[in-house]
Amino acid sequence: MPRAYSADLRERVITDREAGLGRAAAGRRYRVGERTVYRWLAEARADGRREAEPHAGGPRPRVEGTEEVLHELATGPATRDATLAEQVELYEARTDRKLSAATLCRAFRRLGLTRKKDPTRRRAGSGGDPGRAGGLRRTGARPRPAPAGVRR
Repeated sequence: MPRAYSADLRERVITDREAGLGRAAAGRRYRVGERTVYRWLAEARADGRREAEPHAGGPRPRVEGTEEVLHELATGPATRDATLAEQVELYEARTDRKLSAATLCRAFRRLGLTRKKDPTRRRAGSGGDPGRAGGLRRTGARPRPAPAGVRR
């Protein structure tokens, strides 16, 4: 998506146009479209505004106001083991709002909720010391003797 023009550029275009430079010439000089110059001038005349309006913020999230239902789906004992597709169906049944699985997953992430089935489960691997190579735990406090003929 293209970026907005700077306020400085907009001001220079409007000033030059008010000084008598034509729309097409101002557009060529500052490398903006003639229609853009026309619109900027119309806004300056109508509203007295020489800068762009602030961004409106976009649409509101579809899950807004249903945070307690999301918490129940993610952490409730009956629903936390459900698949994402099942959680979408449960969400729709409880709120009468239809969502995609991706939207529900983003809502969980935004609220800091995980869909991990068993939070206490560890991954498969050796039960050794995680700080050592190979995960092997040393049992003695004494250092290992160096092999004969090998310098450290």
